[in-house]
Amino acid sequence: MAKKPSVGALSMATVEALESWALHTASMRPNSVGDRQRCTWHARLQSMPMRIDQFLGRYFFLSNYSPSGVKFDGELYPSVEHAFAAAKTLDPEARAKIRAAGDPEAAQKQGCALTLRPDWEAVKVGPPTTSPRLP
Repeated sequence: MAKKPSVGALSMATVEALESWALHTASMRPNSVGDRQRCTWHARLQSMPMRIDQFLGRYFFLSNYSPSGVKFDGELYPSVEHAFAAAKTLDPEARAKIRAAGDPEAAQKQGCALTLRPDWEAVKVGPPTTSPRLP
């Protein structure tokens, strides 16, 4: 019988390992002690909150670097990172240069090199109505 893992803060790898363990023990004959343990463990696993601590693999779409096509101030940006970097300035030429940056990391570097707009601290975390939106 597979050894039952301990419960704690779960990473995605831990959840996948637990799901694998649950599938392994599901092959045991019905009504065995292991089957009852598997059902209990699976129920506990399903009720635990998920914690996503990295935007990699299947969660990369949550990253600011994900190629998502974001509309901001009437212009389409290749990623959220591009739009955020462009929001740091009111200069249309600087925004166009950031929009044309080859990748999100390049856009971020350009945004860090800008002279920030005077109201940046007040507008950098705005309400959802002023945040970048999908097209």
